[in-house]
Amino acid sequence: MDSSANFEYLQYVAGTVDQKAVLRDLMNAYGNDIWNFAFALSRSAEQADAIAQETFVRAYRALRLYRGEASVKAWLLSLARSAAASCKKPALLRLLPVRGGSAGKTAPEAAEMNASWQRLIELPAKYREVLILSAHNRLSIADIAYVLDIPEEAAKSRLHEARLKAIEAKGG
Repeated sequence: MDSSANFEYLQYVAGTVDQKAVLRDLMNAYGNDIWNFAFALSRSAEQADAIAQETFVRAYRALRLYRGEASVKAWLLSLARSAAASCKKPALLRLLPVRGGSAGKTAPEAAEMNASWQRLIELPAKYREVLILSAHNRLSIADIAYVLDIPEEAAKSRLHEARLKAIEAKGG
């Protein structure tokens, strides 16, 4: 299933659908996005696996409560952020590229992508997560604010600061 799938119908029928089927569809559509976000937050493939699993467990439990205050993707990313915050294991600080991130790339393209990913991972968490939400997950400012549980103006400001920090980290 395409990760741009539209699950907005859930706000109207969440109490009447087959939750297991919906969960499978959500995992297929957003599993990679959730894992990549979890990895960016935890810096550990092992923790990202645990966070992604916990995210979908939480989604399953709360599926009937989803009312559409934000996009489904933003809702899942918010659950992932919450799961990451409650994760007790320390980060391993492994600087690996995103799963499948260099597939089909030439060596220079893959090297630049890995270097960009490494610079992103080294940013402070508050900048790292807002950049992932904006650039990788393509969330709107409203959805970013929802995931981060901050006002929209604060989300705009944080995204601007994060972009400046990313430029500084690149050296230009």
